Formats: sequence, C-alpha cells, structure tokens
Amino acid sequence: MKTRILIKDPKSEECAEAIADIARMQKSLSAIEVNLPERRVHLEYLVSEGQSRAVQEYLQPRGLSGSPVEPQPRPGTLPKSRESYRDELAASYDRGAARYRQDDEIEMRSENYARLGGNLRRVTMNMNDARVLEIGCGTGRYFQWLRNVKLLVGTDLSAEMIKHARNPVRSAEMDAREIQLLQGDIYAMSFSPGAFDFIYSLGVFGYGAEITPEFCRLLHTWLAPGGTLYFNAIEEPSETSLQRLKRAVRAPIYRRLPAQLRQYWDARQKGVPLVLHSREKIERAMLAGGFSNFHLAPAVCRSPLWSGVHLECMASKAPGSAHLAAGADPAKSLL
Repeated sequence: MKTRILIKDPKSEECAEAIADIARMQKSLSAIEVNLPERRVHLEYLVSEGQSRAVQEYLQPRGLSGSPVEPQPRPGTLPKSRESYRDELAASYDRGAARYRQDDEIEMRSENYARLGGNLRRVTMNMNDARVLEIGCGTGRYFQWLRNVKLLVGTDLSAEMIKHARNPVRSAEMDAREIQLLQGDIYAMSFSPGAFDFIYSLGVFGYGAEITPEFCRLLHTWLAPGGTLYFNAIEEPSETSLQRLKRAVRAPIYRRLPAQLRQYWDARQKGVPLVLHSREKIERAMLAGGFSNFHLAPAVCRSPLWSGVHLECMASKAPGSAHLAAGADPAKSLL
C-alpha cells in the first residue's frame, strides 16, 4: 500500500538538504509546490507505510514537519477513458498526414530509419508466410522492409494516414502478398488468438498511447506461439533539479492568476497527453502481460526531422506455450 507524505519546511537551506537526503533514500519524488509568500516548500513523496515512519523520524529533529495527504493520479499517465481525447488525437494525425507523407523521403535517408527497418528485415527474413500486424502504420513508411509476408495488417487511428498508406513510398520494393488497412483505435480492436507471427509498432507509444499491462496481454494473445513482438516508446528522462524547480513554481503562480487566465491555461492543458515510459514501467507491463523473454534497450534517434531517446523492446512468445520460457533472448543482437 502506498501513501504520500506532504513535507512543509519554512527553512530553505535545510529544505534543500532534506530534498537531497530523502531523494537518496526515496527515488519517488512526485511533486514540489513552492508557496512563495510564506516561503514554504511542499514535497510529495510516494512511500510505503513503513517508510513513512522513517521519513517522519528524519524530519522531526531538523525542525521539519510532514503529514499524510490523499493519493492523486500520477502525472503523465493516461486518463481512465481513452475516449476523452481519442477524437482529438485522430484529428491531429489527420491534419498532419500530408506533411508526414512529404517527410517520408527525408526520414528514409536517416540512420534511424535504416536501423529500425533493418531490424524488421532481419526478423521477417527468418519467417515463412508470415502474418504481420503493424500498430500505427501511418503512411506505410516501413512496409518495404518486410520479407516473406503472406498477410500484412496495418492499423492507424487516422483515416487520412490510411489513405496515404494505400500508396506508400517505394511500394515497388514491397514483398507482402496481401495487405489489409484498418482505420480505428488499436486499444478497441479485436483479433483472434495467435493471429500474427510478428507484431511491431514504431513511433506510436508516447503521444496519446501507453504501454499498459492490459494492452500487453492483448499483444500476447494476438501473437502466435513462437512469434515476435517489436516496439519502441518515448523514454522518460531523468528530471533535473532545475526542471523540478520550474515545475514547482507553476502551482503558486496559477493560484494567483485571474479566473479568465486560469480558464485559458486549463484549456491548453487539456487534450492529448504525452506519456513517457521508463524501463521499469515497460518491464512491469510486459511481465504482467505474459511476456518473460524480452530485451529492452535505449536508442538515440538520429534523424533530420526530430531527436530524442526511445526505449526499444524485442520480445518473443514461447512455442507451444501461453507464457514465455526463461532463457537467452535471440533478439538481443537486433538492437
């Protein structure tokens, strides 16, 4: 069971030392709120009940105080209902589809594209009459890398992206004998158990899409025994002290804004969430979803269109078993 401790400290120097000390003890700082007029700092830590007592014992001799507060949803996680922003997400991709299609040739000359496409080629080269699912196919940018494919199913939330995917760039180099393009929300789709030998998704998880245990269970179900799963997700960067401070001052500033400005700010914060993924988060989701044979590695994107760090995951489903067997991961060499 988790509880949050709200630490109030009127002494800035001692508070800074407390932040450093407790951060070493607990790497779960979730929020800092600075109350400027009273010069108090509110720190929220996610701790167990046993650790709560240890934090209190640390605070008291230093003249600091702490009190339990009600848990709040962790920032950065998706709302319970994807429907609350799904239409806006689809509309944003529809608006950007033509530009995305124009950028295909630029991205296809990048080191990042060659590396990702090379991984797809190496996976499918070892398959026979493969049934492949691409989640978030966009304009079909990666179709040409697949080999030995009997059926390719491409899905995307955007109807405009699907239109472009019907005539992807370098279509003459495509090897799939049959292609089916489906427009819709992958979280709401249903496929038969074991329907695919290879499932992949590139550049999807982060902007309005999250790797969850429930979704990993679906992927595990859709994947045939002996099949392969490959995806990437935007990595959650380590938060620096400066970033924490910037985030800290937003709350007291917000409270002093006029009502109209607060409404404007609230409207800007609504919409499609950016969800970042840590290694631990993906590992927990994969294990809960039934995968035990998988490999995670960070990858720096080298592209003229954007830069950033993804976590890449290559996984396999054990032949003849609903769950993966422990052992060496043959996909490690691909990353």
